[in-house]
Amino acid sequence: MPDKRRTRTAGKAGKKSPEPPAGARVRLPDAPLKFELLIAIGVMVLAICVLYPELVFKDAIFFAGDNQAAASFAAVGEKALEAGHYPVWNPFLFAGMPSFASLQYTPFVYPVNAIVGLLHKYLFFPHYTWMLFHTLMIGVGTYLLLRSRGIHYLASIPAGVLMMWMPNLVAVGSHGHGSQACASAYLPFALLLWDRVWRGRGTVVNGTALLIVLGFSMLRAHLQITYYTYALVVLYIVFFAVARFIDARRGRVPDFSMLPRRWFDRLTAGGTRYGSGAAGAEAGFAVGVFAVIVIGSLLMSAVLYLPVHDYAQYSIRGASAGGGADYEYATSWSLHPAEMLTFLFPYAFGFGSNLYFGHM
Repeated sequence: MPDKRRTRTAGKAGKKSPEPPAGARVRLPDAPLKFELLIAIGVMVLAICVLYPELVFKDAIFFAGDNQAAASFAAVGEKALEAGHYPVWNPFLFAGMPSFASLQYTPFVYPVNAIVGLLHKYLFFPHYTWMLFHTLMIGVGTYLLLRSRGIHYLASIPAGVLMMWMPNLVAVGSHGHGSQACASAYLPFALLLWDRVWRGRGTVVNGTALLIVLGFSMLRAHLQITYYTYALVVLYIVFFAVARFIDARRGRVPDFSMLPRRWFDRLTAGGTRYGSGAAGAEAGFAVGVFAVIVIGSLLMSAVLYLPVHDYAQYSIRGASAGGGADYEYATSWSLHPAEMLTFLFPYAFGFGSNLYFGHM
């Protein structure tokens, strides 16, 4: 008597699956979720080893001028710590100047440094583990951001690697601007978490996580990059708020909302009507939530920036009526509007110190 189970199985196996029509998009198979992130991290760690082999395997260090200056500031601070004093003053510059309030040396303020320091001291990780860790962070953050928006992991992983290999990021890290490279690592995480807040996916949890991310970015002590991070989230809010008003004008009910469900149902008549009032309420709620997050992040980093605020009136970088840098000098380090042409033609204003004729 024939085995019916085998016959049915053979029949299913023998049936050919229908081929997709010509020109149709073929969806790539996804890796299991529990392995997908591990694969991404493994690829990015390998990419870091390819990019910085001397730092990873030979414990080499960069020897740029700004790196040496930072090392000299740290040496003074470490001697003060060994003597049992927290370093707030550097007596060897300008007959003495603040070391903490000028952000020269601020130990125990940035929590990530404590973790990285333990890895370097007890597990013999490379000296530049602090920079390598943040390089990995920006790659993983980019990967997670793209995956959350539905981009396939086979595209998200290379995008994360390219973000880690971005020439400007490599340049600032190797030329003594490590705080800039490290603060940049929080950019994709800020966008990822605010995107989840905007889409109503755990406003409290993701909002709190965003507060911590922005607070850590502030504590990394590169205000310019943190300012850009705040500005990027604000740009996101403006863009999608405008999109909401366009939806309201067209009478289109959105698929998601960051408003509490009860509020959304009341404003949209149970999800059947979406007008300008609902769009305005959603935009206002977004602004309010982000304002709370910003205030929380500022309070979190106040221990670092209140002394900086007090010192600014005496610093060349603190523009004031009594002195300091003027507006023209302070903005000379920013991209001139005319140089946006370099977005399309990178060499429009020359290249390198000998050929550059731009405004910086």
